[in-house]
Amino acid sequence: MNIKGMSMDQIASEEDGFFLQSMIGRADSLTVNDRTFKKIVFDSGIRNVSIDALLNLQHRINAIAEKQLPQDDAGKQLIEAMTDILPELLSQSPEYVINRLAFTSDKGDINGNASVKYVGNGDYKAFNPFNDIASHAMLSMPKEFLKEIMLSVTRKQISAYLKSSGTEMTEDELAEKCQQTVDNNINGLLQNKFMVADGDNYTTRFAL
Repeated sequence: MNIKGMSMDQIASEEDGFFLQSMIGRADSLTVNDRTFKKIVFDSGIRNVSIDALLNLQHRINAIAEKQLPQDDAGKQLIEAMTDILPELLSQSPEYVINRLAFTSDKGDINGNASVKYVGNGDYKAFNPFNDIASHAMLSMPKEFLKEIMLSVTRKQISAYLKSSGTEMTEDELAEKCQQTVDNNINGLLQNKFMVADGDNYTTRFAL
């Protein structure tokens, strides 16, 4: 993996008793194996975290550090501190957001966003992710990009199976088998509404 032109900006602020943090990462290019992506942006942030709870937690951590306890004892006290303060941290429905994930491939632009928010009553002992977490995610990519990725993965899987089973297949037969498998998988995703065709793109959305 090779990254060029990488930069990171972080901004932390306080607003109405809440801690807010935003982080924007950028890169001119990212190369993974033989694939290069350009104009990469990752914009994320934290919202609705109580300043008082964070300060209280920091005070407890500092007090534990000053005691210079054995590692096991310090770990136990740290867990106790976090357990005590967790209900206060959760009380204002903290949220982690990815405002924008974007990059460009040779097939076109890929864009996405997501968020995870705590919406429970603060009783972490009765935590249920289906009731206490609200989340969403969206990812849109060129159709040809997805097909190319799926073909590459499928070819590796089928080739590995052929090798392990001692089965032979001509290059044309392998290419046809891979294409059929990818077409069937994409049709299945579309039919089951896991993604939709949107012009030249496939878009998938998830909400909990």
